[in-house]
Amino acid sequence: MCLAHAAVAKQTVDLLNKQADGAFKPTYAMSADVKACRSCHDQKGTIENTRAMMDCGGCHFTGKAPKHPKI
Repeated sequence: MCLAHAAVAKQTVDLLNKQADGAFKPTYAMSADVKACRSCHDQKGTIENTRAMMDCGGCHFTGKAPKHPKI
């Protein structure tokens, strides 16, 4: 394993340990849009199927006003 891979592995383990200890602090805050999506799609939501932080609207919605698919 090269030094770059070892550094990535160490950083990953450090972040996972912080998460397990309840001490993880995210580098970037979630946008309001992501928080809105996660209200249903995140843990304990109506449709618990993701825990991502990416902007869902970039791929899942088209046009100026995002439209959620009918459930």
